[in-house]
Amino acid sequence: MFAWPRLWLVLNESEQNTLRAARTELDAAVAVAGWGVLIVLPGLWWWPALFVAAGVFAAGLRRTRAAVDTMAHLTEAAFDVRGALLARELGFGVPEGPLPPDVGAQVTVHLPKHA
Repeated sequence: MFAWPRLWLVLNESEQNTLRAARTELDAAVAVAGWGVLIVLPGLWWWPALFVAAGVFAAGLRRTRAAVDTMAHLTEAAFDVRGALLARELGFGVPEGPLPPDVGAQVTVHLPKHA
């Protein structure tokens, strides 16, 4: 959680754009589910709208789950690919390659300045 804003700064533009696109898809999916909830209101007066509401909500929920999965995988990949670079930028002596778990733990302890 504390590392994310700092990691964002070391991602290249292509990586940031990929994450932005995933976030945009997540926002759109949640909006569809929200519309499904809102369509329930006309269903109080016109019962067939409840079927529409259920269908829209189900589609939004399905899209949201897929978008969350994509966002989680991309976020994890960003840490895997750029975590060592972040540690180096923060002044930790990290060799080229993946971020060692012990250094990752040190970075985690180092970051929360206002905990």
